[in-house]
Amino acid sequence: MWEQIIREAVRRQCDVLFVTADAKEDWWRKEQGFSRGPRPELTAELKARGGGQLFMLTPKGFLEVAAPILKFSLQEGSVEDIARVERIEAEETDDAPVSFEDLLDRIADLPLLHFTGSREVTAGLDAVAYGSSWVRMAWDAVRALRDFAEAVTAGRTG
Repeated sequence: MWEQIIREAVRRQCDVLFVTADAKEDWWRKEQGFSRGPRPELTAELKARGGGQLFMLTPKGFLEVAAPILKFSLQEGSVEDIARVERIEAEETDDAPVSFEDLLDRIADLPLLHFTGSREVTAGLDAVAYGSSWVRMAWDAVRALRDFAEAVTAGRTG
């Protein structure tokens, strides 16, 4: 994709606004854990190959900037929905837990969820689960439960 962006920018002799939900560090310059624009190497490569400037936004950031300029209104909750999708997509690219022990550690970090089962029994599943697919399915269910708990807490459920 990056090569296509460069070729098109050079062909058109224009700046690039790249809107992506991909939060990996190979795209974004990170400062104090936050994405703060494109990595300097990407900007330099685009310029060196004859393109213009590189600007990057997340879909949420793009909507927030574009709405007043393009004079369209966002439905209440639209930006939050996009932020939630961005977070889910970012999590899908993150490493899933590799064991039930790891899964329990991650659950402990979720403020709205509390594990009430036996840690010893659950961690013991690592000895009988073949591969990580069971752990991954459990992690996906935990994330869905977390999202539901957040929606209930925010009053977004019927």
